[in-house]
Amino acid sequence: MPGCRADARFHAWRSRRIVTLTGDVDVSRAYYHCRACQTGTCPADATLGLQADALSPGFRPLVTLAGVLASFADGADDLLRRFAGRRVSAGTVWRATERAGQEWIARTRAGSVVVPSPPQPAWDFTAPDQTTTIGYLGLDAFRVPIQHPDGTQADSRMLYIGLVYTPDKTGTEYVTDWNLDQVCAGLRQRAIARGFGRVDRVIAVSDAGNGLEAGLRRHFDDGLLCILDWYHAVEHLHTYARAVWADEATRESWVDRAKGTLYDRGGPGSWRGFGTSRCRRGRGRRGPAITPRVLRRNPSPDRLPGVPCGRVRPREWTDGSRV
Repeated sequence: MPGCRADARFHAWRSRRIVTLTGDVDVSRAYYHCRACQTGTCPADATLGLQADALSPGFRPLVTLAGVLASFADGADDLLRRFAGRRVSAGTVWRATERAGQEWIARTRAGSVVVPSPPQPAWDFTAPDQTTTIGYLGLDAFRVPIQHPDGTQADSRMLYIGLVYTPDKTGTEYVTDWNLDQVCAGLRQRAIARGFGRVDRVIAVSDAGNGLEAGLRRHFDDGLLCILDWYHAVEHLHTYARAVWADEATRESWVDRAKGTLYDRGGPGSWRGFGTSRCRRGRGRRGPAITPRVLRRNPSPDRLPGVPCGRVRPREWTDGSRV
């Protein structure tokens, strides 16, 4: 036996019921028992891909998929009926999904990269209407409410989600973990595997949340170009407008014009266009100068290889918040 290194002797044939895609099957396996450590095993279980959940290796991925697409109860009662005309308990779906997630996290942290089967074509990093190639990184963080097993509230946790993708997003892969450095390391592994080493420029897009850009630069390059996604760039414009104009119509009119300027000229171009003026909001109040961080963080289009000069399309700046 693996634990004590003593010999295990054949004891008997043992039957086990396995849940498969087409029905339940009884499988007989040889059971071996070790007198030294008083434990037994069926070596054929590992060969057949059988685990404690009694699911066949062909049915288990489908059960896991159901657990990802819906709640465990809906996956058991509804999706599996639609997929294969089969039903298992919600607990079985939960355990299979949790185990698959744990195994995937363990492989990812060990440096393994999932390879699609059959192999996919090489990613095309050519930017639209350009000869320059660009590989994109995206990174975001979400606060997830947590509860104790008894249902009482626990401290929330930050879940980090990253992705690598091509300019047209036909090639996209995600990485997620509770640990920021694990996600950034996973992004680097996937970037290498998908051919980022042959691109002319790597651009990282995020909402500039606490630590996101520093994490990316730790695992990629100190000079990695990081830009603010379009949604949060526009949010800065709305924030500024609320601080300057009390009238909603005036605010919205200014934001529409400012969005067009930012869209066409990029950050520095926008700064040159309206960065020197000051406005008043109400009597005696002096509005803030237009110095939002977004204008410094979004480079001018003519300084971004592969991005059309004079026409920066939002889809080329976002991590999915605007397509």
